[in-house]
Amino acid sequence: MRGVGQINKGAYIALGLFLLVFGLIYIDGAFSFLDNKNIIYVSYLMFSSVICDLLASGLILVLAFKGGRVKMN
Repeated sequence: MRGVGQINKGAYIALGLFLLVFGLIYIDGAFSFLDNKNIIYVSYLMFSSVICDLLASGLILVLAFKGGRVKMN
């Protein structure tokens, strides 16, 4: 039986892969807004959001594969 606050490695891997796929889908929308010159700032905001999303995904996957036990207080 798991203790309180312990999350298994599979949950981290699933979350990291979900964020990775979501970021790749979201970057497609960012590229489509590049054509519209009236609201190009939307594309730049979407690109910055995708970069943060991919960084978070990478950190979660590194934590899942290289990290030890994670205890949350």
